[in-house]
Amino acid sequence: MVNLTKKLIPVTLVLLAAVIACNAPRTNPLDPDNENNVYVSVEGTVLTDSHPRVPVEGAQIYWKEGGRQFITGADGIFRFEEIIREDGWLYINRVGFTPDSQYIEWGLDKNIETEIFLNSLPKLELFRILSRIEHSQYDTTKYELVVNAKINDDENDIDSVLIFNEELNLYTPLDYNFNTKYFEQYIDASSRGWDDLEILVGKNIDLHVKDSYGNIHNIGTESLKRVIRDDINYKSPAENNYVTPPFYLKWDTLATGHDFTFSTEIRSAEGLKPLVFSQDNIPSTVLQLQISKNFGSGSYYWQFAVTDNYGNIARSKPAQFKIE
Repeated sequence: MVNLTKKLIPVTLVLLAAVIACNAPRTNPLDPDNENNVYVSVEGTVLTDSHPRVPVEGAQIYWKEGGRQFITGADGIFRFEEIIREDGWLYINRVGFTPDSQYIEWGLDKNIETEIFLNSLPKLELFRILSRIEHSQYDTTKYELVVNAKINDDENDIDSVLIFNEELNLYTPLDYNFNTKYFEQYIDASSRGWDDLEILVGKNIDLHVKDSYGNIHNIGTESLKRVIRDDINYKSPAENNYVTPPFYLKWDTLATGHDFTFSTEIRSAEGLKPLVFSQDNIPSTVLQLQISKNFGSGSYYWQFAVTDNYGNIARSKPAQFKIE
């Protein structure tokens, strides 16, 4: 019995020490079982702000206080575990979305779950800056800058769209055309103090979109490529000519040095000058057009326009003629 007791005492002491150790206070702040440990975790899901909400893959989540980074997968989920309990910021970035951030305040929580909704950036589908010149019958010329932009926005939260060039002191809003679905503006050169539009050629003009949150995004840059200054010389019928149907419209070519097409229209000189004939996309090599339709006797105006491959346009001075 003595020998057996001697053998049991060490075992008993070991078991007792283990029990005491299990019930001992957890004072190590890094011990996960210590209720006062400084380790906490934050997890969440990154979703689109637009409906239906879908997970955002490839979003970069940065926990600043711990210098930790996570990139979301197809499920949009991120998770930071065993981070030090310290209030701070999550920063979220994803190409094609507005950068976002979220402040994490732990309080008594050790695990925080959150959702982050990213607002997609407006997507530019078209941006054009064109010149439009109108030669009038009174020997005056009107120069106009034409701006067209087509923008797609998933959240439909566009507040305003503007064009900007600091050198030109240009910061002008565009109007939305519900018919064309374009943001557009027509700027008279004289109203801006421009002698003509040549000073704008090659100048970069930025397209800014302001959303309903007040964020301003520069989504595109474009420039005016060309100004068509040439006027068309009418050969027949010239000013105040008389014609008898059928007749030909004849004109001189233009030596512009670039590709272009003609278009023409004939309007009655009476009342509201209704359109009686028009034709577009006439090749630059064509210099006459037969008019077989009889519009009836009276006075008419005919006018040509030249359009280049960018869309710049110059409208000629109208010529008045009479049909007998």
